[in-house]
This record gives sequence, C-alpha cells and structure tokens, in this order.
Amino acid sequence: MLTPEDASLMGAFAQAVLFGLYLNVACTCTRLLWRRHKERRTHHHLVITHVILFCLITFRCFTVIVRSIYERWHIKSAVIVLDLGSSWGLAANVPWVLTILVSDTFLIYRIVVVWQRYFWAVIFPVLLLLADAGSGVYFIVSLTSYTEDQSVFAQNLGTSTRMFCSFTAALNILCTGLLAYRIVDVQRRVAFEDAHLKKGMSNIMALVVESASLWTAISVCIIVTISIQNYLEFLFMDVSCPTIGLVFGSIIIRVSSGSSHGDDDKEESRPIQFDGSGASSNSMSGARHEPATITLNKFPTDTDATLTSSGYPPVVHRKLEAIV
Repeated sequence: MLTPEDASLMGAFAQAVLFGLYLNVACTCTRLLWRRHKERRTHHHLVITHVILFCLITFRCFTVIVRSIYERWHIKSAVIVLDLGSSWGLAANVPWVLTILVSDTFLIYRIVVVWQRYFWAVIFPVLLLLADAGSGVYFIVSLTSYTEDQSVFAQNLGTSTRMFCSFTAALNILCTGLLAYRIVDVQRRVAFEDAHLKKGMSNIMALVVESASLWTAISVCIIVTISIQNYLEFLFMDVSCPTIGLVFGSIIIRVSSGSSHGDDDKEESRPIQFDGSGASSNSMSGARHEPATITLNKFPTDTDATLTSSGYPPVVHRKLEAIV
C-alpha cells in the first residue's frame, strides 16, 4: 500500500518536472509581456496574473521539494508529511489555495469581459468564486486546527478539501461552457462566409476547453482519492500548481502573441489572419464585395483585435475583441 511519505516524494518529483516545464513557459511570458510594455501596449491584468502566479508557484514548489528531501534523509527529522498543521504544512498549502483562487479570479475576469452586457451570465460564476474562496479559508482554518491523530480524509480537513476542489471544478466547467458558447456565437455571426476564420475560431475554443479541462481533471482526481482514502491525493495536490502555471501561462502567451513560442529568432510575432478565399456577388445589384479579412494582431485581447469588413457591424467587432 502506498504510504504518505512515498506519495509525498512522488509528488515532489512530478512537481519538479512540471515546474521545469513551467519555467520555460514563464520566461516566454515575461519576454512577451516586456516587449508589449516597450511597445506601450501593456495589459495590466495579464502582467499581474503572471507575476502573482509565478511567485506563488515557485514558493510552493521549492517548499514541497525541500520538505520532501528533509523528511526523507534528515537523521533527526521533525517534519512529518501528515503533520499538516505545522509550519511546513501551512507553507506548502497556503500558496496552493492562493494559486487556485488567482487562476479562478482570472477566469471570472474573462467572463466579465466577454459577457459585459449580460450581467445575469456573470452572477452565478461570481457566486461560485465566493464559495470557492470561502471553502479555501475553511481549508486553511482546518489545517491550523489539525492534529496528527486525525485523518486527512475525514473530519474537517477532508470535508474542506472536497468542498474546495468541488467548487473550483464546478467554476472551471461553468466558465469553460460560457466562454465556449460565446466563441460559438461570435463564430456563427462573423464566420458564416469564411471557412478559414471558422477554423481559427474553432482552434480558439479548443484551446479554452482543453486548458480548463486539464485542471478540472486534477480537481476531480483529488476528490476521488480523498473519497477512497488514498494517499495519491498528495501527488495530485503537488502537481496542481505547476499545471495551473502551464495552462494559464500558455493562455497568456497566446493572448500576447499569435505566433508559436519557442523560436528565439522570431522576436516579432506574426499576426494571425483569416482571409476569405473569394469575393461574393450580390444577386440583386450585381455589386461585388471584398472578401472579409479579420486580423488578430498578437491574438485577440481587450484592445488589439481589428476587424475590417464591409458587412459586419461594430458590435460584432467588440464581441470578437473580448474573446480569450
């Protein structure tokens, strides 16, 4: 049977691997955001999210790695992995909660931007975020009152962990559905005569859905392992923070530049263009219209997308800007 010490060591190893991947993504994010700052096109919400996530994830990863090494090989170790109420336990789990809350807040921000004229669509996600924050506080309080003779799967600690993961999973699923619906709606309104644009919008939706699904799957795994009282819970908790960093770092990269990342020789990213393959003719007047051209300069953000078309109203332009 898997012991808590073994699960903690496995989690630390998996977390170290994912953290190395996240560092690469974080460096790319920093370079792109700095370039946007020099071009006077800074998006402050992206910068703030990136900096906070980097600090929390780095602190959490180093704490877990040092704790695992110390408890495994130190001769007179006073650190026990099940002593979650100790300073080591709080230092590892408080950043875990804050990382999840920051990522959920970023999702809510995107929902507010996309559905800015429809307040009814934002009410329930905001309520879920408040419940998520409340259950996170309950989890921290349960840690402070935890003793070694208690079970990590039952009583206040097990209940608070299940509540917190359930709320964040529900929030991610709901926000993913709202974003996907909005993308489909804009795709139907704008891309009805441009197959290339339709394909590009489908790729955007795939990115949003797949990104949220990854963290949601980890949340479900934590809930399941707690329910069956398996110490693999520690492994999934350890890999969650760098996974969140990879997911949201990738989204920030896509938002900051429309090009693929990793090419050092491409300092200037190419805009993503969806061009109609041909012109359409008006059967009544015989007038010809220019093919619809949509340029997503460094991917659509709050102010970067420019739409040029003779037939699309400005409101569609604003909706397209808000996507992702």
